[in-house]
Parts: sequence; C-alpha cells; structure tokens
Amino acid sequence: MNKRLLSQLILERVSGLRSLRNLGVFFFRGDFEWIVRGMVFYYTPKGLYVAEFRTPLFDHSGTHLPYESQLLERNGFIGKGEMSEEAIVDFVISSPEARNVFASDKSAELPDFVRHVESKPGGLKTPRSRLNHASALILLGQELRAASLLDEIAPLLSPLDVAAVAHCDQLRVSLRQEPEAARAVLEQVRKKNWGRWAWPRGGAVNKRLLSRLMHERVSGLRSWKGFFFRGDFGWVLRGVFFNYAPDGLYIHDFRFPLFDPSDPHLTYSDKLRERAGYIGKGEMSEEEIVDFVMSSPEAQRAFASDKPTELPDFVRNIESEPRGLGNPCVLLVYASALILLGQESRAAGLLDELAATLERYVAECNQLDRNQLRKPLRQLNDGELVILPPLGSERDLAKCNRLRESLRQGSEAARAFLEQIRRENLQKLGIAS
Repeated sequence: MNKRLLSQLILERVSGLRSLRNLGVFFFRGDFEWIVRGMVFYYTPKGLYVAEFRTPLFDHSGTHLPYESQLLERNGFIGKGEMSEEAIVDFVISSPEARNVFASDKSAELPDFVRHVESKPGGLKTPRSRLNHASALILLGQELRAASLLDEIAPLLSPLDVAAVAHCDQLRVSLRQEPEAARAVLEQVRKKNWGRWAWPRGGAVNKRLLSRLMHERVSGLRSWKGFFFRGDFGWVLRGVFFNYAPDGLYIHDFRFPLFDPSDPHLTYSDKLRERAGYIGKGEMSEEEIVDFVMSSPEAQRAFASDKPTELPDFVRNIESEPRGLGNPCVLLVYASALILLGQESRAAGLLDELAATLERYVAECNQLDRNQLRKPLRQLNDGELVILPPLGSERDLAKCNRLRESLRQGSEAARAFLEQIRRENLQKLGIAS
C-alpha cells in the first residue's frame, strides 16, 4: 500500500481535513474545540486496520486513544493487495462511521462524547475514563453529577498515579469553590494538549523570527539561548525566557544574579501568570506571541523605562519564597547579594551556618554508598535549613569557604571575588565586561 498516496487521496476527498502521523496516521476534522475526532489508519505487514477515534483535550494525562473502535464492516481490516488505494479511500469514506465523523453538520462535541462513553461497553471501566467523563460533565454544566462522580473516583485512583490523584483533587476543590474555577482547570489542560493537534503539519515557532521581533520591540535588548534581558544590567539579569517544547512554548519571568557561578538558570524565575505562561504549538503567530509577552505585567516590569533597583529587588524576590533559602546554592547567592548591599555581618552569619551544615553533609556523604546519596529530600522545619541529599555538597562547601575567606579579608576583597564571578559570567554570555 502506498501510504503517501492514501493520505493524499483522503485529504483531497474531505474538505478541511487534517492529518497527523504517530503510531498510526490520523485523519481528523480541523474545527475541533474540546474533542479531536476522526479516523486512524494502522499499517501492519498483513494489511491495514481502520478505526474511528475520539480524543478529549481535557485529559490531564495528555492526548491518547482509549476511545477508538474499528469499523464494523470487514472489522475495519483490509488485507495487503486486496484493494487499490482509490478503493480503500472509497471504502473508508462511505462507511457509516466516517460519514458521521466528517458530516458537514458537525455534531455537538461534548454531548456526543458523553453519549459515546456511557453507551460503549467498558467505556467507564477505568478510573481514568471515569475522570474524563466527570470532566465532560463539568463542561456541560452538570456540576452536581460531576462532583458525585469525582468523590467516587478519588479512592479508586492508584496512589502511584500522582498526576491523576492531583488532578482529581484539584477538580474537586475547584468545583466546591465555583463551577468556573473547575472549567478554568480544564481549559488549562486543553491548552496544553491543543498544540499536538492544532497544527499537525508544522506550526513550530520560528525561533529566529521570534528573537528578531523581540529585539525590535525592546530597545537595547540582549539575548542568550532563549534568555532575553535588558542591556543596562549591573549585577542581576532581568527579562523573559522562552523555553521551547515539542508541544508549544513556555515563557518565564526570570532573574539571574551574575555573582552565581552557574550558567543562567530558572531558580529565581516564575512562569507568566496569564495562561500559566504556556502557548500551544500553532496557537499564535510569532507577532502575536511577542504582543502577548510584551503586554504581560511581568515583561512590563522587567523592561520598564525606569530601571528597578536590581539588588534590593532580587533580595526581596528571594525572601518572598523562604523555602528557597533552604537550598545551599540559593543561600550562598543570597549571602553574596547581602555583601554587595553592605550587609556583611548578616552575610557572614549565614555563611558560617551554611558551612557547618555542608561540612556535616560531606561527612555523611563519605559514609554512604552511591545509591543512598539519591534518597529524597528531608522536610523543612520552620526556620531551619532544608536538608538536601549530600550529593554535590563538597563542591558547594568549597564555594562557601572561598567566599567566607574573602569576607574575612574585608568587604572590598569579598566584592572583588564576586566581581570576578560576574566577569566570568559575562564572558560566557559573550558580553564585554
């Protein structure tokens, strides 16, 4: 069978049809909102299996195919060499299933989906399918029925399926608040799953064009590997970060202290609040993405004409998330910022406390085998350091001791030490110091 010819013929026969190649070749109508529906071709050495499929975009676990059924005629199977490509397309398009799927009058997605799962034998057998059923009822405005189903489903979910348990709990809690809160949860899931199907023939973000548009919009902008930051920085880079993923684009509001010896990272960052910082593949053009980013409160603060006071702003940001100060790397950077702000005594006390903790970790590390080094984190007690696995503590201890030693020599020596780290980071970024 000529797969390319088959795809070409069926796309020519049905207006507005889209296709996607994965485990099979999926053909589906492009005017979907909550449910992707169509036909799927599975090629095997013996022949071709054809099935009807539905995929709910509000499924928290991603898009998959638990709702598919082979064509009734011939059990959806065409043996190798039994038909020409033209005859195969005629057979599929003339089937009751395909006529229903590709009818000019689109059926109501959600009511059709609910009828399908409620009537199909085994359609509500698994907790996952029942969770999707409850989600569809929420979107249809049947909140009381959905709430009852979610209460039934919760104890049936495996505790090992952490994502399903969390999603079910989130829906139950949001549904108690108000129906709109629950629908907002499902809308976020839909946006995340949308990208895979919205532009299956392409639609990937043009990184080069996006970068050019960002530079045109912000005077004096600099960039490095997806990080876009204002050029009038001193000790802290501030801007937005574009994290490109196969299903879309995640956008972060980021800060990076140049006195951190690591490469730029997202420890001191958050996703944009609107849309949870996510744009599905093909949902927006590059121009629309830049408009969305630049109109966000985070970007407006980062690129405001009045530059914020870098170090005080950075310290406030760290102190607003006290759990982060349990991380030795964050605590080391925090102490460095205090030195630069002239708070040497406070910084010295934090560094002494950190050094003692890291020395204990290194001693523990030397007594454990490598498998034990990968045990989970111990929990944070209020006001105490988080006890992280000792893996890497020796390196962190060396950094801490170098900074302590320079601080003992005086504040100017400590600042010179941090300035050296800053110059090294600027060199990595290709920026002249």
